[in-house]
Amino acid sequence: MPRIRRLGIAAVMTAAIALGGTPAFATEALTPSGYVTDVDGFLSDEERTTIETRAESFSSKYSTVITIVIVPTFSDQTPSEWCQATLTKVQDNDNVLLYAVDYEEGIDTYCFGQELTQWMRNDSIVKRYVDSALSEAHRTYKSTPLTSKEAAAGPKTLINSLRSSFDTYKRIRSEYDASSQNLKDEARKEEIKSFFAFLIVGLLLVFGIFFGHWKKLREQEEHDAEIESAAWRIQHRREERDDKAAQHAADKLVQQANDRLAAADLEVRDAVKEWDYARAQFGIAATEQFRNRIKGAKEALSRGDALQQKCRITSNPETRKTLATQIISDLDTHMGLLSDAQAPFSTKRSELTSLPTRLAEARERLAEELAAVERSRDELATIAGIYPGTILASLEDNPDKAASLLASARSAIESAQAIIDTDTELATSAVDTAERALLMAHHEMNAIFTAKLDLDNIEERLGAAIASLSSDIEEADLLQTDPTLLAPLITDARAAITRAQEALIHNDNPLDALEHARAVETKLDATLDPLRTAEHQSGGTRSP
Repeated sequence: MPRIRRLGIAAVMTAAIALGGTPAFATEALTPSGYVTDVDGFLSDEERTTIETRAESFSSKYSTVITIVIVPTFSDQTPSEWCQATLTKVQDNDNVLLYAVDYEEGIDTYCFGQELTQWMRNDSIVKRYVDSALSEAHRTYKSTPLTSKEAAAGPKTLINSLRSSFDTYKRIRSEYDASSQNLKDEARKEEIKSFFAFLIVGLLLVFGIFFGHWKKLREQEEHDAEIESAAWRIQHRREERDDKAAQHAADKLVQQANDRLAAADLEVRDAVKEWDYARAQFGIAATEQFRNRIKGAKEALSRGDALQQKCRITSNPETRKTLATQIISDLDTHMGLLSDAQAPFSTKRSELTSLPTRLAEARERLAEELAAVERSRDELATIAGIYPGTILASLEDNPDKAASLLASARSAIESAQAIIDTDTELATSAVDTAERALLMAHHEMNAIFTAKLDLDNIEERLGAAIASLSSDIEEADLLQTDPTLLAPLITDARAAITRAQEALIHNDNPLDALEHARAVETKLDATLDPLRTAEHQSGGTRSP
């Protein structure tokens, strides 16, 4: 009888724990309300209602209150501390099981009232039920952070597992109680028979009493053994399921590690071929880092092979998962470094392939810009007769500056042509120099060609430049970036706006103010464009 009573208490305890679960940590302990407390409304209405219905049903049936708490994070507290602090805020918490889920980190925790804790401490069967139910609930969390479906699956799994265990236990207990009652009824009948038999034959009555007592003890022991055997079978089946699930997860991760090893081996082989090609094309010094990364990748492959052998000879699922994770992590690190070292050579090769075309285009542009120098001088002389000299002062040196820049471009083109077949890197640098000089020369002459149109619409052009710079300044404030990065450009932009405003008011060298504003805007846009692209790709929205 005491053993059955303990088993009954164990079943109640198991059910309570099943409905509990592990609490999630918020920044501080909170006061739960109802069966489900969802701090940020993470669960859907249907998920929350399902958990509340099951928790209420369980609590009403087994007199154990189940409290579920869903929080985004446990912050800087430990799960157990947060759980105990939250439990103290629940009234009449002796029979309360608190289970919380942290869906951002994918972890759970649980704690019990004093009476439930005492039941588990006194009854090992209850503790096994609870441990098994908590293990099943925890395995439902597959991702980090959790989805609402996963966050709801843990409490539901815990409640269902405990309900199943407790129903089984309750059924066994009911059968036992019925049997005990039958035994009592039989005992009473035996006592009546023994009483009348005692009146007839004293010795037979004494013998019958002792025999009936022995028989009851025997039947009691058989029933106790049957209950213990049933509980053991249930626990054994659950342990087998847990072992199979752990082994399956380990096998899957080990297979991923094996696939990663095979893929990494092919990547290293291809990288060695690419390194040989790059070394012949760009030299040993330029490919030294590439060679070192290949060496590191090969060492990672060797370590992976050694760990793979250990995976094959060990049967412990956790050990195999740990080894497989080490293989994948090590390979990902070194193969990423190898890829980073290999990429620049593909870019360089592409640049070298296009070098003859770039050189031919630069030579063609040089001829066009040289012809434009004299036209810019004539244009400057023409507009000088229309506008005062002070207005065109900023353009007087532009033809000479353009001619000087074109001379530099010619020299760079000739140098590139002479060494294009012997020193491609130096030839590429020379072509870059020529292209920049051509662009700057074009800018100098274009300022003259557009001066007349700009002066005819100077107020509109200066106004547009001021508006554009102001818009860029506002956009720079909204983009998520380091303020110190844009501070010098923002200062130049504000100064350019002030200068343009003064030119509008006093007509003081407006062309120079306009050109300065355009130059500052070009620099600012060049810095903002990557930030705009990143903002667009992330899908972020700016606050008004």
